[in-house]
Amino acid sequence: QGGVAIRVVYPADGRYPVDAFGSAKAGLFAGTCAEALALPRGAIGLAHALPDIAPFDGDESTGMGGLPDGRTFAAIASAETEANVGLAWGCTDGVAVRGGQVVMATVSLSDDPLEYKGTFRVEHALELSELLAAQQNGNWDTLAQIIDVLRIVGEEPGRRGPLLVGLLCEQLGVDQQECAFLQAFVGPVLDGVIEDAAPPEALQALAVIGDVAEILGRPRIVGEMVFAESFPDPQGLLLNNESRWQGIRFAWRNGCDFPDRARCERVLSLVDDAGLPRRSIAAPFDARVEANDQLLIGSHIMRLHFGRIALGVLEAWLLPEIFGEPGPIRLVDFFGRLIPCGDLNEAVPPFNRQSGVCEATVLAPLAQGVTEAIENLGLGLDVMSIQGRVTVADEFPDRQVDHLLDGVWDIAFGDSPDVIPETGTFSGCRVGSCPEDLEVPEEP
Repeated sequence: QGGVAIRVVYPADGRYPVDAFGSAKAGLFAGTCAEALALPRGAIGLAHALPDIAPFDGDESTGMGGLPDGRTFAAIASAETEANVGLAWGCTDGVAVRGGQVVMATVSLSDDPLEYKGTFRVEHALELSELLAAQQNGNWDTLAQIIDVLRIVGEEPGRRGPLLVGLLCEQLGVDQQECAFLQAFVGPVLDGVIEDAAPPEALQALAVIGDVAEILGRPRIVGEMVFAESFPDPQGLLLNNESRWQGIRFAWRNGCDFPDRARCERVLSLVDDAGLPRRSIAAPFDARVEANDQLLIGSHIMRLHFGRIALGVLEAWLLPEIFGEPGPIRLVDFFGRLIPCGDLNEAVPPFNRQSGVCEATVLAPLAQGVTEAIENLGLGLDVMSIQGRVTVADEFPDRQVDHLLDGVWDIAFGDSPDVIPETGTFSGCRVGSCPEDLEVPEEP
């Protein structure tokens, strides 16, 4: 008779810290490793089970004597949690028993495959500001000019009227000489009307439009990834998954006076608040499981009209909060509060409060110009072909993917074949293991 000593080694670069293990188990299988691998893990019958190694620090040995001389086994070992969940497994062929000797065998453990199936809450951060600025249609420059004018109107009495007249000249295509005349004679009148009659909430709201533009340049999108299969196929593929964009996280910075600062940030539904068709922002994708717990997300197309979303944020949430009224408050109604047209009509020919001059020449063009500048921004970037990569993590541990970490998106926009690397980042967590601040709008 002879003996066998099995050294069980978990690699230093393995998935789990060694304190995740409660014990290691080892035994001898009357066959080969290939035969053992062909069996379900729970159906591998051991000819001899060796004493458990507990605790297991990643490099420990166990042994057994009294084994029949001349027999050859495969040495099998696994590392488990204290709850007896197997996390790593290994096998070494050709362990031959020699009478009167103790044969040494080393089994190097490898991490077990992770299970993916389930729903993950995901937050994406896209960086589009440079792409928007580089667009040739001038929409970004137009909005930047409007935002700057509205900020000054909100903060600096005396300049409000001439600046708004200048903005209207741009919208209406008035030539420079005529615009200078209007700024000199109509500008002060408009300035006085705003100073005397505009409510303070209207002036405060002007600064918020700049915050809304920020979500166009750096949108933070919340949603879900749903993985359909538990394990990859023999080619390493996870097929028929779905990415869903359900809400956009908006941080209101300028003029948010709530004592509870949490009220200055909100996740707005892309359906209810932005008025987009339900479940319109979803796409199927395939993924490939790579070494070192890397997951490659295959190319899929997402469509999102950022300008329409920004307008929805402004009209459905911010303006109603500022004025303390139920929403939505449309931009044309907001500018009607900023510029009391009855007062302005009385101050300019034909000096009739009901003349409609202000409504036709000031209010309507101004509201239309700002609305179009916001809505048109991002045209050409609203169709995105997205592919990426992410690290998956089993943090509990239970052989199930719990978190998606350090994800990166590479994106091609519109019809362009050029993929722009690292245009966005993302991370996520399995439903049931997420922090409270990573909630997404409910689907009815």
